Amino acid sequence: MDEVYPVLSVDPEWVLHPEEMGSKEKFWYRPPEGRSDWLFKYPQSLTGQHWAEKLVEQAAAMLGIPHARVELAEFQGTQGSATESFTAGGWQLLHGNQILAAVDEDYDRDLRLGQSRHTLALIFQAMDVVFRPATE
Repeated sequence: MDEVYPVLSVDPEWVLHPEEMGSKEKFWYRPPEGRSDWLFKYPQSLTGQHWAEKLVEQAAAMLGIPHARVELAEFQGTQGSATESFTAGGWQLLHGNQILAAVDEDYDRDLRLGQSRHTLALIFQAMDVVFRPATE
């Protein structure tokens, strides 16, 4: 596969507001020709988080899994990723920490780092609650 992915250039005039959720720096923006908002995420240094986001988006597409649209992007000379908002049309985003807190009363959804209750077992338990088979 020799595809080359474009890199979107985000103009500072498009910035709407910072996104406070999570431990990484990010902000919402809207390009002038766009009808939806996008989230620009700065990757942690030397992690490849920006291209990993694009890789996962492409894997989901190949597997036929619903997913957010992700593009490689840059803002003021810094590489990152841009994710299109998928909450239009009355949809609401529930963050993982909100779901985990609903499943485990001891989970502190406001703790930004060092969450000891954020375990694979709890994530699987939450997924069992959220993704129930259609027959139930």
